[in-house]
Amino acid sequence: MTKYDYLSRLKHYLKPLPLKERNAALKYYDKYFTDAGPDNEYNVIMNLGSPKELADKILNNKNSILGMFNKTRSNVRKARGKMSESQRRIASLLTVLLFPVWGGVLLIIALAVAALFLAAVGLLIFMVIAGIVLFCMSIPYLSISTSVGLFFMGTGMAMASAAVLLFVPVMNFLVFIFKSAVKSVILLLNKFMGRKAV
Repeated sequence: MTKYDYLSRLKHYLKPLPLKERNAALKYYDKYFTDAGPDNEYNVIMNLGSPKELADKILNNKNSILGMFNKTRSNVRKARGKMSESQRRIASLLTVLLFPVWGGVLLIIALAVAALFLAAVGLLIFMVIAGIVLFCMSIPYLSISTSVGLFFMGTGMAMASAAVLLFVPVMNFLVFIFKSAVKSVILLLNKFMGRKAV
């Protein structure tokens, strides 16, 4: 198997990862092969294992959301494997009965993130509209008082352009908050399942 065969198979097995993470992993292992040199491709492949094994290690990485989901799933399987039938029934009953609690927490997190998203988008849209209104207001003032007209025109342009420039960083920040909230919930579930599994 050549380096290119290995990396193409690895790419196939890493399809569950988001595109950015998949490309970063492929770039890392491509550099790994390149640093080792063409003569050592066989040794590198032997050290890394099969593309499927390496992909499984990457997908089970705790730092990715997908890895956390996989870890949660394995913790649940371990907990189920160590429980007796009566304990399983009790756990299922508790899960159903406690749904208002943990379901409510998830709902509150989702609503908070949605409200934050809507507030940020609303503020940016308001800034664009206010900037356009101020710009339009400046036109009549240019003939009456040039300094006032230029002030409104500059303020309107600055407001509208600031909203456009802030759109991408604000959306990236909101996505970061959403990912952090999801990771926190998953870590709590892992911690809970890990304790139950022991």
